Amino acid sequence: METYFPSDHGYDEQRGGFQTAFQHRPAVIFAVEDADDVRKAVRYAADHDLDLTVQNTGHGTQHTRDGGVLITTGRMTGVRVDPGRRTARVEAGALWHHVITAAAPHGLVPLSGSAPDVGVVGYSLRGGIGLLAREFGYARDHVRDVESVDGVVTALEIALFPVARIFGGHLIFDAADEVFDTFRSWTAHAPDTVTTSIGIVGDAVHVRFASTVELDMAVWCGIAAREDTVGWMPYTESGDIYRDPTTPHGYYGDNVLLSDLTPEVLAAVRAPSDVFIIVDIRHMGGALGEPRYLLRLISPLGDKDSVRAAHDRIFAVARPWTVGCEESLVYGPH
Repeated sequence: METYFPSDHGYDEQRGGFQTAFQHRPAVIFAVEDADDVRKAVRYAADHDLDLTVQNTGHGTQHTRDGGVLITTGRMTGVRVDPGRRTARVEAGALWHHVITAAAPHGLVPLSGSAPDVGVVGYSLRGGIGLLAREFGYARDHVRDVESVDGVVTALEIALFPVARIFGGHLIFDAADEVFDTFRSWTAHAPDTVTTSIGIVGDAVHVRFASTVELDMAVWCGIAAREDTVGWMPYTESGDIYRDPTTPHGYYGDNVLLSDLTPEVLAAVRAPSDVFIIVDIRHMGGALGEPRYLLRLISPLGDKDSVRAAHDRIFAVARPWTVGCEESLVYGPH
């Protein structure tokens, strides 16, 4: 274990995370390597009457803290797969790609999300709407055991699933009405074995698929796509479905859960904006239960007030069909 104070070389690197706009500035950082190190860090915080914060990758930072103790778990990356029980014991700093790689030789997969470089523990305990969520449910529902030291999670045991490969990928289109109409009709009748989303990034519309069975893509074949990667793939390549960014940056994001994906909502997310907004609409239902859709908005954080105002205009249109919020997909202080 190493400790870092604000004047130490490496302090900023240790406190930094994937989210660069909102970062902690602790009085001391404990870069822990095992449960015993965690125990020492917790004891230090108690002895000095300091608040305690824990961070792995920092993807989902919602609140920042000045002062206190920061425990960084990024050095605790151990993964042990039990193929007979179809489980994995995952240490607090492990990322999804560590688990995917370890499980693959056994024909097993975890309920990971779109980005394989996200930490397993925070993702799983806060919900986890993964690539195969409509078939298997939230990641948190498949946490078998939690190991902790004085309230700090040091490892999880999670369920794995017998999936040799998936039928998935993405289609990229120009922003045509036909694409959105097709997504609405597709999701109205899609089987629970497929988890789908539609996203707007600049002038392109991305439709993503992940399924344990082959899909009938005929309805999509009639629309000219810029790019088509849909087909059978090993789960180890599942990060290619969304191709989420891997470089740390600053961003702000929020979401609402919707009872329906109406023409009014689709018009609002496509309306011109003076703020760059990445739109992500997830098809819910299936093993996730109600509601039917999740609307997520993410923007690079320039003028925070302008970004929030632009997001709020869209959420205001969606309010008649809004039934909640997914707290794990809120990014930055609100």
